[in-house]
Amino acid sequence: MKIALVIKDYSIFQGGAERYAVDLSRALTEQGHEIHILANRYEPDGPSGVRFHPVRMRSKPAWLKIISFSHNAGKIIRKEYFDVVYALTQVYPQDMYLTGGGVYRHWMRVRYPFAPLRWLAYLSRPIHLANVYLEQRLYKEKNNRIIVANSLLCKRHVEKYYRVPESRIRVIYHGVDHVLFNPHNAAAARSETRRAFGIEEHSPIILFVSNNWKRKGLSTLLHALGLNRSERPLFHLAVVGRGNPKTYAGLAEKLGLSKQVHFIGHTDDILRYFGIADLVVLPTLYDSFGNVCLEGMACGLPVITSSSSGASELIRNGENGYVLNNPTDHKELADLLRLCSDPGRLKIMGRIAREISLQYTPARNALETVEVCRQVVAEASKPNKHGARKYFKNRDTHA
Repeated sequence: MKIALVIKDYSIFQGGAERYAVDLSRALTEQGHEIHILANRYEPDGPSGVRFHPVRMRSKPAWLKIISFSHNAGKIIRKEYFDVVYALTQVYPQDMYLTGGGVYRHWMRVRYPFAPLRWLAYLSRPIHLANVYLEQRLYKEKNNRIIVANSLLCKRHVEKYYRVPESRIRVIYHGVDHVLFNPHNAAAARSETRRAFGIEEHSPIILFVSNNWKRKGLSTLLHALGLNRSERPLFHLAVVGRGNPKTYAGLAEKLGLSKQVHFIGHTDDILRYFGIADLVVLPTLYDSFGNVCLEGMACGLPVITSSSSGASELIRNGENGYVLNNPTDHKELADLLRLCSDPGRLKIMGRIAREISLQYTPARNALETVEVCRQVVAEASKPNKHGARKYFKNRDTHA
């Protein structure tokens, strides 16, 4: 099949969605499909055989960036011939849409629980209106055939907010590259990296990875560590990803954690930090999946994440990690961290986490995705109550 993947940035060095796009394109190419990438930015040294279509996007303001990308990607989609158009970002029309960023209306409710403040945010920040504007349109049946949810959590939100029938939703969990993410690769620079930060070999380290520290719950994690600062062993915390450490460094100092918290910043070598860690913690306010959790599991690390993360569906409490019921409850998180104080038990949980992660591979994800693509192509040949979309007019029905 000739499959178009649409994403703003195509890169293994960005966030989870961007890395997922690369992994999926590689797996689909290996299965013999013709893959086209529609992106504003991409790495030319991606998988061989992949064709790129540059999509223009305004640099600012933020709301116009996402609107212009969707508009210009749509023009390419209507002009070119593809068997299937799979949008990994907010674009319409398309055949399949991945809820990789979750449901924006739900995120706004999480961020602004008080309705008047939420409406004020919509009115004062056009970026919120732009996201909801696109979201409302891309879920319409005339602009989409199948919604791919990367967790049951997201599936429920799509059904709740947009009344999408269950028949139009497929749940496909992300996969992780075990050739890259594994305990052996991760541990290669463990001792060297720990020495660079002045952390002794036996001191346990929590890894927090995110490019949105507020949304992913860094404050909750710091407060939990503050409650446990008199406990032994004393956890160190490595904070990886883009963010402004000033506010959080001040909070760490206030909580008496200055010597325990290490702000790494953005890195192109995330394996190095999985390698120094003993536990991954992501008390996120909302995450459709949370690739970092699965990557940590693949590296042999237990995971604590919140029930507001789709990755929590892979966690078996007490076996390969724990699920935090309330992402803002630092006391609950402090209790869970105390359950992870035994190094020997952490290693056992890490081995189980690794075993569970082996079920989730890019190849499995690609096979399940291709099955949905075949359903889409078959459905495209049937009469549609909304009429054939323009870019379907020359579609073949073979897969």
